Amino acid sequence: MFRTCAASSALTASRRSAGWAISCRPRRRSGTVKHYSLRRAMTAAIMIPLALAITAMAISAVAVTQRTVALLLDDQMQQEASFVLFLARHEATEGEAIGQTPTVRSPEFEQLFGVQNGFRIWSGSIVVTQSGALPAASNPPAPGFSDRSIGRQRWRSFAITYPGEPVIVEISQSSQLRDTVVREIMLSLLLPVLSLILAIGAIIYIQVAAALRPVLQISEQIDARAPSNLEPLHGHRVPVEIAPLFDAFNRLIARMRAAIAHEREFVDNAAHELRTPIAAVKARAQVVERALDGDSNRQAIARGLVAATNRAAGVIDQLLDLSRLSSSEVVRKPVDMSKLTDAVARVMVSAAIAKSQNFEADIAPDIIVEGQLEALMMVVRNLLDNAIRYTPAGGDVRVALARRDDGKVALSVSDSGPGVPPERQRAMFDRFVRLSSSEPGSGLGLSIVDRIVMRHNGEITVANRDPHGLIVTVTLPAPRGA
Repeated sequence: MFRTCAASSALTASRRSAGWAISCRPRRRSGTVKHYSLRRAMTAAIMIPLALAITAMAISAVAVTQRTVALLLDDQMQQEASFVLFLARHEATEGEAIGQTPTVRSPEFEQLFGVQNGFRIWSGSIVVTQSGALPAASNPPAPGFSDRSIGRQRWRSFAITYPGEPVIVEISQSSQLRDTVVREIMLSLLLPVLSLILAIGAIIYIQVAAALRPVLQISEQIDARAPSNLEPLHGHRVPVEIAPLFDAFNRLIARMRAAIAHEREFVDNAAHELRTPIAAVKARAQVVERALDGDSNRQAIARGLVAATNRAAGVIDQLLDLSRLSSSEVVRKPVDMSKLTDAVARVMVSAAIAKSQNFEADIAPDIIVEGQLEALMMVVRNLLDNAIRYTPAGGDVRVALARRDDGKVALSVSDSGPGVPPERQRAMFDRFVRLSSSEPGSGLGLSIVDRIVMRHNGEITVANRDPHGLIVTVTLPAPRGA
């Protein structure tokens, strides 16, 4: 830590107010593109026809089941009728009253038919016996199957007679039994079918997700890229369906790389072409200044010309720096930020002394970050240059470097200058924006700082100090493994 102090003087300052924070990370802009889930769309495209097909199969199964149950129950009714007819003929052969023997009238016999089945034995047009489940009837039925409704109840009946004898056996069955059997069968199939649909849906969803995984991997690789990384995508197994998109993206990257290289070459050539005439103008202005010794007015004009050429040369140098930052990739290496900040501060302290400012440096030792040495030097130099330029004589300029509790590195530069109104703070880091027209500068210094910090995945916060002044804090991520 070192400190320099000098006498104070006054400088007109604008009012300052509370600070605000801005982030240098690139913001995602919402466009007009409508997004939808390809995974859900593909799953739905498969599942909806499949569900419709299964539904159609289920409806067909219900119809087939109803038909099968009806045939089976009809066959059962025929067998029951033949059995009862056999008993009735046996009674007649033995001379017993038809339908009055304990065998036919026993509870076990009636239980055989259940409450939804019933039998009736006719002798001529007289009912000699019947189960309690059947509704009343006045006439014997015709042989064969018949359907009838009594109230809300529907019945299916089968009548059989023995040729030459007046005995008619009628077996009736409630439709409720048939509906119950069909319903039980369908319910027993419903859970397996639903489970099958859900299982197929889950398998399809998982398989579609697996098929789309290369797309997600490519998206993650693009999202994780630095803005300056214009290398083509590679190292992926690309499905044939998205290969045209993949190749088109790589072609776009190649065109962008060529355009940026062309732009950088143009800026370099233009800067080189401008340096020579500006240097010549500066040299001639200095000669004129010396030749006009004793003519104060003309010497002042010559000194102004020299200062203008210095500013023009500075603008060209900063444009070159900005061009290189925009077109080059960040190659991160361990950088001793403590030594870097200390070295830049010792160089810049002379400018503070020239303006009679108090300069203070509070730099924690052994702070390492990952980044570009030259770029990080520009950050410290431009922030200090900006603070010294806008701080009045006798004011305070302070630079501090420390490691925060979360492991990140914080570089802060504060001053006691006029500060920046909140409505202008967002424009501080735009190109060619100057905070004051009374101070020399190109308006590119903070823009360069913003670009460097963004490329190092850091962020900048700006706040006004109380009662006046400005503090700019650059936060850089902790190095890997720290």
